[in-house]
Formats: sequence, C-alpha cells, structure tokens
Amino acid sequence: MFRESDVMELKQELTLDTKKEIIAFANTKGGVIYIGIDDAGNVLGVEKPERICERLSSMIHDGIRPDVTMFTDIFTETIEGKCVVKIIVQRGSKRPYYLSENGLKSSGVYIRLGNTSIPATENAIRTMIAESDDAIYEKMHSIRQELTFDATEAEFKKQKLDFGEAQQKSLGMRDSDGLFTNLGLLLSDQCQHSVKAAVFKGSEKDEFLTR
Repeated sequence: MFRESDVMELKQELTLDTKKEIIAFANTKGGVIYIGIDDAGNVLGVEKPERICERLSSMIHDGIRPDVTMFTDIFTETIEGKCVVKIIVQRGSKRPYYLSENGLKSSGVYIRLGNTSIPATENAIRTMIAESDDAIYEKMHSIRQELTFDATEAEFKKQKLDFGEAQQKSLGMRDSDGLFTNLGLLLSDQCQHSVKAAVFKGSEKDEFLTR
C-alpha cells in the first residue's frame, strides 16, 4: 500500500531531514509524507502524535523560507489501527523554498527526483525564480479535492444566489476540468485558514470583515 516515489516519502520517525522533504515537494510537484511508516511500507505508528504535529508546525514556520505554511497540511490518520502523522505538501507559488539556516543556494534548496530529495543546481534555482513570478496561489489546484461548502452555500442562499458548479467555475473555485482550486479550498468547510477582507469607499475604510 505504501511505497516511496516522487510524490510519497515514508519516515519511521520525525527528524530534521523532514524539512528537506517538505522543501523538495514544495519545489517540485507536491507530495505526501507519512511519519510512522518505515521505508519498507510497514505501519509502525507514532507516540504522542499531537506533539509531533506541533513540532512539525514549528519546524516548517521557523526552518523554511519563504513561508510555506499555506501549502502544507498536517493531520493524524489511523492506519491498521495505528496512529500516523500525514503531511500533504502542495507545490508552492514562491519557489524556490529553502532551509532558512542555509539560504538560497544548493545546500538549502531541494527538489524531488524519483524517491529521493536532492540539492537543486544553480540553474534549477534560477529557473524556479523565473517561473514563480507567474504563479497565482488562488488559481493553483488544491491538493485536497474532497471539499464541501455548507457555510458558503448557506450564505449564497441567504443572498438568493445560485451556487452550482457553473457558478463555482465562474468564480474561479473550479477550473475548466471541474477540479477545485485553492480559492475553492479557502471557501470550503475544510479551510483551516482565516480569510480577511477590507471594504473601502473612496479612500476611507468603511468596513472590515472576517470569515
């Protein structure tokens, strides 16, 4: 069931090297990291998974630049009766991502090649910098596609507005193939982020709304 690949990394326990795997996935095409499953695919589980999640959050926030938290999801999952920690990493829009202590150079920037995370070459780093200028977070595919919109649909209903797939595509919540974008994720019931909006009239702030 579990095998390391270009989009999956297995780790028996949390180590500092996990930051390199997160960077590599964010710089390449995204992927999933399991903590509590060994290289052979055996589910071992972890102790104190909540503490591991807290450590991961700190490692990601403090150890990776630019901020990659918007492109990572950390949660626990029960597999074969054992608790493991799952990290979903989406390809970021501010590539290249790098280890904060090493800076924007080969020793700090990693990419995914097969089932291995390797240092990026200078040419690869330059290419990522050039490509990131055109990336828009809201338009990128959401790595989570099992989304529901009870709260958003209720608000649309209150305003007597339709909220079907056609409207979702028009708003940019889905792409032309029907896949959810990150904008869809931000408006979904599964969104773990705060979305703030300011409404202005002329040059004066009229209202500040928080969802």
